[in-house]
Amino acid sequence: MLYREAGDFSTTYPQDSQTFPIRFDRYRYYAVLIFAVCVIPFVINDYWVNSIFMPFLIYSIAAIGLNILVGYCGQVSLGTGGFMAVGAYACYKLMTSFPEVSMFIHVIPPLGTFRLTPFKTRIT
Repeated sequence: MLYREAGDFSTTYPQDSQTFPIRFDRYRYYAVLIFAVCVIPFVINDYWVNSIFMPFLIYSIAAIGLNILVGYCGQVSLGTGGFMAVGAYACYKLMTSFPEVSMFIHVIPPLGTFRLTPFKTRIT
């Protein structure tokens, strides 16, 4: 949204907190969403999926997570990026050391230890 309609005043809080307050923006968002769900999976090939689409999705998930973490205040937390980097590096090293093992086997056990870490620290 590169523009803003002048004189568009909201009288209620739900109207004021809409993501797309302008009707044209809502329709454009729905059109892009329908295109992404109904057209792109049938036209895209393996190259686009592996080298363009998947990194785009990974970076968007990381950006959404960072947006949830810092919110609108803008307090930057580099610790989250550090944890993400250490986990990605560990998964990379495991996948290159044991290429015959599925990626899910490399990802699931660290998640389990991550979830048990608070319990381990409370016991000691």
